[in-house]
Amino acid sequence: AVGFAVGGDVGGFVGASVGTGVGDFVGGAVVGEFEGWGVGGEVGMGVGCAVGFAVGGDVGGFVGASVGTGVGDFVGGAVVGEFEGWGVGGEVGMGVGCAVGFAVG
Repeated sequence: AVGFAVGGDVGGFVGASVGTGVGDFVGGAVVGEFEGWGVGGEVGMGVGCAVGFAVGGDVGGFVGASVGTGVGDFVGGAVVGEFEGWGVGGEVGMGVGCAVGFAVG
């Protein structure tokens, strides 16, 4: 709601992603279960989308969201000692594949 009010459709997506990450962190802290890769990926998705959209419009937003999710998963996983390479690889690959596919087709 806040993101949409501030930045329209893209702001809504960014706000939802970051808000999910913050909510996961707070909720996990309350019950004593914390998944750093999940929180990192969600925050990374929102930040990556915002940066990508600012640089490259709609396609940049999608690429940034994908790559940002992968980077966030990697960083969050490293913090808590849980690393899922297949998730990180798939998310980064999605963003790179989108960029290449858009350039070609």
